[in-house]
Amino acid sequence: MASFKAGSIVLLKLENFLTYSSVTIRPGPRLNVVIGPNGSGKSSILCALCLGLGGSPVLLGRADDVREFIMHEKDKGSIEIELTEGDSGRVDLIKRNLVRSEKGGVRAVHGSFTVNGQAKSQKFVADLVLTKYKINVANLLSFLPQDKVGAFSSYTPNELLKETMKALSSKHLFDVFETLCKMEAESKDAGRQSETVAERLTQLKAERESLQRSREQIEARKKAEAQVEVLEKKALWLSFEDLRCKTVELKEKREEAKKALDSATSNMPALERARDSLESSLAGLQKKAEAKSKEYKNSKKEFEKALKKAGILKEKIEDDEDAFTEVENQAEKAEKKAAEMEERVKRLEKEVKEAKRGAVGVDEKLPKVQAEGKSLADRAHKLRSQQDALEREFAEAQRQVDKAKQVLGKIRNIKQQKRHKIYSHQPQIRKICEWIDNNSDKFRKKVFGPIGACIDAKNEDVAKYVDQHVANAVLQAFVVQTQADYDLLYSNIREKHKIPINIELVENGGRESNREYSPKRMEQMKSQFGILGFLDQFYDAEPVVKRCLENQSKTHNVLVGTDRTSNELDKPDSDLMERLTKREGGNGQPRSACVCFPTAQGHYRYTANISRYTGKTNLSILEVNPTPKYVFKGVSKAEVERYEGKKADADEKYQKISGEIKELVDKVKEARSELSTKKAEQKALQDKKKAVNEKESRLEQAEKKLEEARAGAAVDVEEQKSRLTESAVRNVSGTLSQAQRAAQFWSAVTADTMLNAGMKCTIADMTRESARVEDMIEEENRRAASVKEDYVEAKKLFIESKDKLKETKARAEVEAPLVDENGEDLPLKAKLETLPETLAEVNATLDDCRAAVANIHDDPHVIAEYERKEKEIAKLTEQLKDTDELTSAKAAEIDALSSGFVSRLKNYISTVDSLFSTYMEELGCAGGVSLWFGDSGSEKPDRTKSEKYTFKEWGIHIRVKYRHANSLQNLSAHIHSGGERSVATIMFLMALQNELVSPFRCVDEINQGMDEIFERKVFARVVENSCSPPKKPNDPTSHTGQYFLITPKLLPNLDDMENEATTILFIINGPYNNLANFGFNDWLKSRKRLGSEWKDELEGGEDESEEEEKENFRRGGKKKSKKKRKVVEREEEEEEEEEERVEESMEL
Repeated sequence: MASFKAGSIVLLKLENFLTYSSVTIRPGPRLNVVIGPNGSGKSSILCALCLGLGGSPVLLGRADDVREFIMHEKDKGSIEIELTEGDSGRVDLIKRNLVRSEKGGVRAVHGSFTVNGQAKSQKFVADLVLTKYKINVANLLSFLPQDKVGAFSSYTPNELLKETMKALSSKHLFDVFETLCKMEAESKDAGRQSETVAERLTQLKAERESLQRSREQIEARKKAEAQVEVLEKKALWLSFEDLRCKTVELKEKREEAKKALDSATSNMPALERARDSLESSLAGLQKKAEAKSKEYKNSKKEFEKALKKAGILKEKIEDDEDAFTEVENQAEKAEKKAAEMEERVKRLEKEVKEAKRGAVGVDEKLPKVQAEGKSLADRAHKLRSQQDALEREFAEAQRQVDKAKQVLGKIRNIKQQKRHKIYSHQPQIRKICEWIDNNSDKFRKKVFGPIGACIDAKNEDVAKYVDQHVANAVLQAFVVQTQADYDLLYSNIREKHKIPINIELVENGGRESNREYSPKRMEQMKSQFGILGFLDQFYDAEPVVKRCLENQSKTHNVLVGTDRTSNELDKPDSDLMERLTKREGGNGQPRSACVCFPTAQGHYRYTANISRYTGKTNLSILEVNPTPKYVFKGVSKAEVERYEGKKADADEKYQKISGEIKELVDKVKEARSELSTKKAEQKALQDKKKAVNEKESRLEQAEKKLEEARAGAAVDVEEQKSRLTESAVRNVSGTLSQAQRAAQFWSAVTADTMLNAGMKCTIADMTRESARVEDMIEEENRRAASVKEDYVEAKKLFIESKDKLKETKARAEVEAPLVDENGEDLPLKAKLETLPETLAEVNATLDDCRAAVANIHDDPHVIAEYERKEKEIAKLTEQLKDTDELTSAKAAEIDALSSGFVSRLKNYISTVDSLFSTYMEELGCAGGVSLWFGDSGSEKPDRTKSEKYTFKEWGIHIRVKYRHANSLQNLSAHIHSGGERSVATIMFLMALQNELVSPFRCVDEINQGMDEIFERKVFARVVENSCSPPKKPNDPTSHTGQYFLITPKLLPNLDDMENEATTILFIINGPYNNLANFGFNDWLKSRKRLGSEWKDELEGGEDESEEEEKENFRRGGKKKSKKKRKVVEREEEEEEEEEERVEESMEL
């Protein structure tokens, strides 16, 4: 323990962990080179260290759950790690127990921690190793697993700086940096707050100035209001004086109106008596006139009645005369009509003959034409029926096209819906998809993604299997088909928009992968074990997407089974597992296998991983997530093709029927044209026949009318004349009798008319006189009423004025008292005497004051608002002062804290830069490490205090140059190869080594991709840095700490590895790895023989100087110290320890 640095690992013990059933590893205090064949379990040591020290499986990049690390067919496992406390010799024993349990068909894994035998939480263990021993397994600078080597070069400058600070001083330097970032943000917030307060203060002052003007106006308004109040009091007393004068005048007017009223009512009695006398006489005369009027009306009624009867008889006489004349005229008309009808009959007979001559042959032609027209009509109807049928087929074809379009639209909508479901889990993918859609013209070939949305599973179970089997990173990835498209997408999404993106490159459509099982083997497994087929056969995707899934997730070799498959796997005697893992062809080499299947409890995925070294089957059983995140059921490609075929067939049928309909329409038009011509010919023949029939009918009617005319001409006219003469004589006699009676009544009507006329004249005179007297009475009444109204009005005005005078006086005495209770003058009286003495002048002045008041808005809140803003201005002024002081104090605090931090950080970076540059020069290359200060990517060595820091933008740039023609470039996965990145990474870690606080570092297979020259020089640097002497001669633990270097191979003749501070841990694990095959026993004998030679050499050698000893130690320890006996004893102890390690390795 003497040379172990505090926090170093002195023991690692594993039980049922991955490929180890039981192993105990005792690493050396300095460089530990872990070497062994691929798959023997080298990286498993790093996995155990990470998990045992409280790390998460995610840090390893291998699995998401610790159950993946339990040995196959074992229910539990454990990891034990002993960490030394240094000089004290005490150790902390940390143990992590892994237990696999099954409950309800669902497998679960539980891990528990103990520290020195006491149960602890995972967080406690992580905090313990971080705070006590400065171990941070999450930092790639001190713990770099194999699957995370590529992640180092993808660090942003800021991320690299943070991880470097964590590694340099555990969390102290990083905490100071985070504090500075936080303080800087707070300072900026304070500055923004100060600016906000200053802006608010300026705004308040402007508002106060505006309120100041309003305040002055309001004060002027108050003065005007006070003047209005005084003027109103003056006006009140002046109004009282005016009212008093007016009341005296109204009293005089009232007395004059009383006298005029008495004079106007003195003539009324005489006029009323004259009116009564005239009304009495007029009433008697009117009664007599009414009696005579009745007699007149009766006589006139009888006269009119007799006269009316005489008129009626006279009309009858005129009717008889007209009838007599009509009888004479009728005889003449009947004879004339008979002659006209004879002429018409002759003319019609002639027209009938001519019509018959024109219609010769019509009866023979018409049936033939009608038959031809019927044939053409039948043909047109048949063609129209065919057209209707084709139009129905056309409509059906159109419906099929629309249906296919609708289904294809729904399919496209399903793909969009799958994208949106993926967006809910990864919102950043939406932005990537939108950018790709908007810039599709920039890509050389089509870009597919995210891959999960491009997969159309044939059913829900397949969607679950693909979602479980394929890694999330792959399902979120986008597939490009050219390197140019890869660079374009990465530079815009990852570098420009800072959005994480996974991109898979499949060039030239990708190479189709070979299946693990032959068709014959598949048919056997289908029939015997219920295997349905390969997973890629149950989903559809674009060929490049399928190639990507085959390359990344081997979906073309994953099997899909049934519940029968599950039952076969559960049978102990079933040979299904052998069929799955045994290769065909008889070479006996097993292979890995994976099968997904349903059970009554859910869906599961069996994965069998075969190690070629152990020959054991590592079987993991995972429950398939019932709710997939990225893969969903879609429409199969065959179904899409089927609907596209339907659409194409429907389109073809649509076009074909359209042409047939067009041809048929032309035929229908032609048939209808012929039918129209034939109908016109038929109508012409029918018209000729109809003309003959019509003329014959008219001739027949004319002959009938001729007979009627001849019969009318033979009627007896003399008898009618005699009858009409007798009637006329009777009517004349009656007319004379009524005329005589009318004359008698006319005489009575004339006498009554004259008498009534005289009486009406007398009544009219008396009425006029009565009216004149009434007018005089009304005139007197009007004059009296007017005078009375004047009197009443004068009396009313006097009373109102008197009351108002009293009221005004009372109001004036209350509102503007001039004397007090003792009769003494008040100050108001003298004040009012200074004002104008007329009401007009006072009112004019009052109007001016009121106008001034009206023109100024009275806002009662202005004064309060002005005072409030005064207070707020004072408060904000004080706050601005405090904020400025706080900002200055914060800036001073940042300067104080950052000065030491920046200086310390620059020293670190300067040291690392110097070492990194030296190391790269040793390799024949160039390199540098610089601190990046942000500012649009600029790098500044120093800054003035007046410049603002931007700590959150700070970062570290690793710049390298591998060729003389090139310039220094930032380390990048897009510029440098994997080997070049590995060289830069390990050199950077070596440059950091002396400054790191972690007691041990781990690097896994960093030499992958290096050429032989680089690899030799890199290993020389690793050995020299890791095995350098302690910094303090009296403190053997003052070295750089433990270093775990894991590699599957070493180049031959690596002389630099010959160093006594180097511990070689051989991993010989598995049934195919035999120590005899490696010549290990011979090597051990040679080592013992070499040790004996060194012993003899040391016993006979001479003492060396201290400087020579150090130099020899640095070169690998080929020569030993001058203290021979002690060295020999140490060599013997090392040989014994070496033998113990060999025995432990052989146990493996």
